[in-house]
Amino acid sequence: MKWIGNVSQSPNVTAVWHTSKVATIEDAKVREVLVGSTGASSPDAQMPRVYNALLGTRFKVVTGYAGGAQINLAMERGEVEGRGTNTWPSYKATMPDAVREKKLVPLVQIGLKRDPDLADTPLLMELVAGDPRKEAVARFLSLTTAISRPLAAPPLVPAERVEVLRRAFDATMKDPAFLAEAEKLKLDVDPMGGSEVEAAVRQVLATPADVIARTQAALGDPSK
Repeated sequence: MKWIGNVSQSPNVTAVWHTSKVATIEDAKVREVLVGSTGASSPDAQMPRVYNALLGTRFKVVTGYAGGAQINLAMERGEVEGRGTNTWPSYKATMPDAVREKKLVPLVQIGLKRDPDLADTPLLMELVAGDPRKEAVARFLSLTTAISRPLAAPPLVPAERVEVLRRAFDATMKDPAFLAEAEKLKLDVDPMGGSEVEAAVRQVLATPADVIARTQAALGDPSK
């Protein structure tokens, strides 16, 4: 594929409702935390399992919700304490009052950099720093999260045309009208250029087999 760019590299965030007795990721290591998910194979179930495997947290995933809105409502009702994962801009778009009133408590982020609003919420990569085996898994998952919203052209597109498309993408990401429309729609714009996406993809594809195996183990068996 010929990578054109990535509109947003927002990290995914696991958060709980303010009534939960868990307020930090460290609390989640000593208390069981019920988090909602749409299904056992979805990211909002996978990420809590990763945290349990790498950090020793005690997230318990409750699956079967029809979508994010239903999980949000379940948090407010007290059916679950939190949501397995979601981007912070999505939380802000779907639960603006809760975010503004600090009723939603972020515990951990997964991505290459912290969300600007969540300067005090740790990244998974930071929490496993110093353990090379865990760092490799966290790096792989963080990269795939950061480049999960890309634009690409087919493999045989000529290099000069790819360059034109990349320049057009970069210009669009800075266009005032585009940015105003994105803000109006509450869409996150935190772009990566085509060459940056390409470099990240190459890193992902070059991941050693043993790291892939450890990542699969951390993700867990969704049938259990």
